[in-house]
Amino acid sequence: DEFDLVISDINMPKMNGIEMTKEIRKINGDIPILIISAYNESGYFIETIKHGVDGYLLKPIDLEQFLDMINKAVEKIYLKREIQSYQKNLELKVKKQNEELYNLFYYDKLTGVPNKNSLEKAIENTKPHAIMLIDMNNFSAINEIYGTDVGDKILVGIAKKLVSISKYKYRVFRIYGDK
Repeated sequence: DEFDLVISDINMPKMNGIEMTKEIRKINGDIPILIISAYNESGYFIETIKHGVDGYLLKPIDLEQFLDMINKAVEKIYLKREIQSYQKNLELKVKKQNEELYNLFYYDKLTGVPNKNSLEKAIENTKPHAIMLIDMNNFSAINEIYGTDVGDKILVGIAKKLVSISKYKYRVFRIYGDK
């Protein structure tokens, strides 16, 4: 488990607070660290700043000052989590939009089968044995007489039927219109 906040005295038995801060920064450069010290020497203070300590509190501890330091550290923790959440959501949105753009570019919106761009890509990547083009002559008459909704349903039905009987022996593409 990770810790959200480290509060340490500068004097400890095996390792002082500055050495501990150096080790923590090697593992996690973002965790807030607060140091408590009885030493009012500028050398300690400068050293803690150099190693990225977020707060330095002198003993005897003033409770209000201590709580203020903790509050600031907690605000930093929440802000960091909020930024991470925002980045994750943004990455998911970008991924989804990329998928949508890919689908718009390579698949026919009406029938869902690959489109002309997919056919061109397939021809570039493989050498087909044969290409068969089905052109439904006078299909525009269906749209004029029965309306485009009926015409669209017919195109979708034909695409589904061709895909269902293909059994992976051929691929179906919709180039445009009734082709």
